[in-house]
Amino acid sequence: MAAALSACTDDPGSTGTYPGLWVLGEPAPGAGAREALVQGILRYDEEHQCFQIEHDDGTRYPIVWWYGTEAMLSGDGVVTANGTEIHLGERVSGGGGYDHADDMLNRTIPDECLPPTGEVAVLG
Repeated sequence: MAAALSACTDDPGSTGTYPGLWVLGEPAPGAGAREALVQGILRYDEEHQCFQIEHDDGTRYPIVWWYGTEAMLSGDGVVTANGTEIHLGERVSGGGGYDHADDMLNRTIPDECLPPTGEVAVLG
């Protein structure tokens, strides 16, 4: 992820699973990262329990993160596999793309978290 955020976590025990954190499975050997630019502000929808990226036009997409991403147990954001902390309200910018939620195997993403297009942002 090419985020403009470079702070590292000092406490590896401060992360884990969290409602609304969807993560891709471990990539196959030699699999490359997606390259479309995904950017916006990291948000969390408390009512429907999902991390979202908010575009400048206000549209929010639930996020499916790259393998190894974990939520901060405080609920303040996520820590990516490389140790980058991304806090709620911070701008996220990285490689990825957008997929229809129905194409995200083994993930149940509540309809209330989806925009009218039914898409999710994939970061990684």
